[in-house]
Amino acid sequence: MSFLQFLISEISQNTFIQFAATITIVVAAIVLLFRIRRKFFLNAGEVFLLSFLGLIAVFGLFSPFPERNLFYRIGLVLGVFVILKTLFGERDIRLLSVVIVLLGICETLYGISRYRSDVLGACGHFDNPAGFASMLIALLPFAVYQVVRRGFLLRILGICAIGIFLTGLVLSKSRAGLIAAGAIGAICLLRYTYKSFASLSEKIKWLVSVFISACIIGGGISLYFYKKDSADGRLLIWKSSWDMVTDKPFFGHGANAFQPNYMLYQAAYFEKNPNSRFGNLADNVRAPFNEYLGFLIQFGVTGILLLSVLLFFYIQKKPDNNYRR
Repeated sequence: MSFLQFLISEISQNTFIQFAATITIVVAAIVLLFRIRRKFFLNAGEVFLLSFLGLIAVFGLFSPFPERNLFYRIGLVLGVFVILKTLFGERDIRLLSVVIVLLGICETLYGISRYRSDVLGACGHFDNPAGFASMLIALLPFAVYQVVRRGFLLRILGICAIGIFLTGLVLSKSRAGLIAAGAIGAICLLRYTYKSFASLSEKIKWLVSVFISACIIGGGISLYFYKKDSADGRLLIWKSSWDMVTDKPFFGHGANAFQPNYMLYQAAYFEKNPNSRFGNLADNVRAPFNEYLGFLIQFGVTGILLLSVLLFFYIQKKPDNNYRR
């Protein structure tokens, strides 16, 4: 079977929508490239994005469990990237970020308004709180960007958006979302208060470090006991997932290999530990609930090393801006 036949074979109704959207975006991007013929350059973040997508595509091609949705998503991201890079200048990108924040506020307010009818937590238009929380986390940096921009109204918009997004995140009851929000907040504080922190006395630095460490430890313990059974279920998943890693540590099990293999490793874990306290938490699992662990399972140490190299060069490169003005 050729690669093209693989992409279009046995397309379901849901997959067809994704396939049609991908083809439309990719064709539009190709037409724009040939018609406009404008040279553009890539900054460090864009090089990292394209390299990462290329790495995933290569692993996906040689995976024993190929999945067409992976290539649909890669094509969709590449198509949107080319369109943005070709048509949009720096001012357009800034305007687009405002539009994204406004749309995010509308969706979040809708999710908050439906909170009482959502048993598991605020969902908005998503099937579950996890998707809603993921959207909010993706939107937070756009809101922070408005706060650090010049312009009183933009800053007010950013501050209001951050408050609304965090409210929706709390109502979604997503622990991973709260951790991600904390990480974003820590990065922003480090980015914009580093010089002030460096000028403090050693005693004040030590006290601040102790306070932050206590907050991290206390927050971690609180999140564990907030949904203890669910947290224990994650521990079971990670134990079985680690067995998958140790079984094929160097090159992993291949892209999309987690779901077909996980249940076998979970069963093997309970064979070795018949009296495990996790016995009543066993379930059919579709994801490891840890992106780094999932990446390690699929692509092994080799994939992690390649990703680390890409991250290293991205961090080392000085920031630049190659969007046309």
